Amino acid sequence: MKHLLLGLLMVSLLGAAFAAKPAPAQPKAKAAPVIQAVSLQGTIQSIRISHGLFDGSTASAVLATEHGQYRLVIGPKSYLKKSGLMLKKGETISVNGWQREGKAKVAKVTVRDLTVDGKTYAFRGEDMKPLWEKPKAQETPRAHTMTSHQAK
Repeated sequence: MKHLLLGLLMVSLLGAAFAAKPAPAQPKAKAAPVIQAVSLQGTIQSIRISHGLFDGSTASAVLATEHGQYRLVIGPKSYLKKSGLMLKKGETISVNGWQREGKAKVAKVTVRDLTVDGKTYAFRGEDMKPLWEKPKAQETPRAHTMTSHQAK
């Protein structure tokens, strides 16, 4: 009986010791990036096609505006070709898209649509989903082109 009481006492003391230990600290969650809609107008300074391992080649451009330079993330080269868009250095364009808040030297803008010579080319929907991706069976297919008065 003496051993049983001593064993119970030891178990209760160990339980109290473990219960008194604070739980390990949880890692701090990163704050979600701030993304804001932007509309820009400017001149294309350069065009770049980068080649990815899995998703083909992606077109981007540097746009000079009166407020500074922006790197435009446009979309896959194949989608630009399919839409008939051929961007050229020195062209003046208008862009609607989203800018992620950050400290980069050149702000990055993900392009929703851009207008060249009065023709608007759509790349992403209002929901930011790329138009070149196939819609899921439950979704209504989205239009891939729009007129310039619909872009505003």
